[in-house]
Amino acid sequence: VALKPGSTRTLDFPDMARGDDPSRLDEQLVVTVDGQLFLGVLQALPYLVNYPYECTEQTLNRFLSTGILTSLYDQHPAVERWAKELSARDTRLETWDAPDPNRKLALEETPWLQEARGGRETNLPLANTLDPRIAHATRVAALARLAKAQTSLGAFPWFPGGPPSPYMTLYVLHGFSKSLEFGVEVPKDLVVKAWSYLHRHYVDEWAREAMARDCCWEWITFLNYVLSSYPDASWTGGVFSEDEREEMLDFSFRHWREHSPYLKAYLTLTLERAGRSEDARLVFDSVMESAKIDEDLGTYWAPEDRAWLWYNDTIESHAFALRTLAELQPQDERREGLVQWLFLNKKLNHWKSTRATAEVLYALAYYLRGEGALGVTETVDVTVGRREPTRFVFEPEASVDRRPQLVLAGDELDPATDSKTVVEKRGPGLAFASATWHLSTERMPEYGDGDLL
Repeated sequence: VALKPGSTRTLDFPDMARGDDPSRLDEQLVVTVDGQLFLGVLQALPYLVNYPYECTEQTLNRFLSTGILTSLYDQHPAVERWAKELSARDTRLETWDAPDPNRKLALEETPWLQEARGGRETNLPLANTLDPRIAHATRVAALARLAKAQTSLGAFPWFPGGPPSPYMTLYVLHGFSKSLEFGVEVPKDLVVKAWSYLHRHYVDEWAREAMARDCCWEWITFLNYVLSSYPDASWTGGVFSEDEREEMLDFSFRHWREHSPYLKAYLTLTLERAGRSEDARLVFDSVMESAKIDEDLGTYWAPEDRAWLWYNDTIESHAFALRTLAELQPQDERREGLVQWLFLNKKLNHWKSTRATAEVLYALAYYLRGEGALGVTETVDVTVGRREPTRFVFEPEASVDRRPQLVLAGDELDPATDSKTVVEKRGPGLAFASATWHLSTERMPEYGDGDLL
């Protein structure tokens, strides 16, 4: 179950309470609590930072992620301590917790043995990128690599030495704007030069013709959003006039119904920042009205038909919807459901691309910083049957090497009362709780009774 601040949930095993199976042997009941969920983001970063390719996109995401992290280290000492403790991991992916009493069952019942061990790779040259000193060095090195890759025109190629790419240039500028939100230092001359190239591309090569032919609004919506994300015109060199930006915004708004949810979120924030709040809410309401809301799955949408397109990516769409809500409607309760879905999507492993991982880190850091939920104390009370409650306290100063668990041996269980476990969340932030009942029986189940997993 997912636990929102102040919520109380019940985990129920009706088959345990029924007690009509004489062949049943109860082995144990294990209740696990996951708090301080930002740790899940930190655990995903070795995959991101040590990704084996050196294209501009990976380098940018390496710079962005380590930049956001080091800015959080300065403001939240608990995040810095967590990261340093996690930096000793020697596998690219997070390993399954060996002392976890559920681990044996999970390994026997699933095919994911390699991932349980942290991935197929061994002896990888993994950098301890969560270590504050190394994260800072990685950020500096990534920025130097980006500066070296920039062409004389101001553009960025997909790979260093390749031809200039308008899309990759815009993507890099998008990443730099996100870095500025967290106070990360970005060379202004590099940014201004890139905007100069994009304006020439806009005027001479593509965007004006696209608007004249009434097509291809995806790139134009993205371009105008990134323009709106910079603090002032000094960062863009003032190359885009107000008339040009208004022309692009009118063109995108004319086609807003044909935008994907991801692009609608971009358009929403651009409209809001341009003072068109009514239009912004019209666009974003259409996004949120189509969302599904589930108590345990959270807030989510069905995947787009062509999810491989950059503006249809499922994980990025959910992450940026969270970022949009955090700015546009910071009190909307559905924002917690989006956080919930993102963490369930990762669960133990990692988000499925470096780009998606960086987008999730950006959105979650922005959200948690605004909620005051970074490096704070969280409390979860667990009550099994009629027993006295067990309190799990997640302190920022506590060790992060184990997830807290309550384990009851089979001979301690009273099936009539212990079939129900009540969990209650106190303090800010989202948590997850799970109960696993280990048993053996000779009776075949009459029907499937699974949960969201």
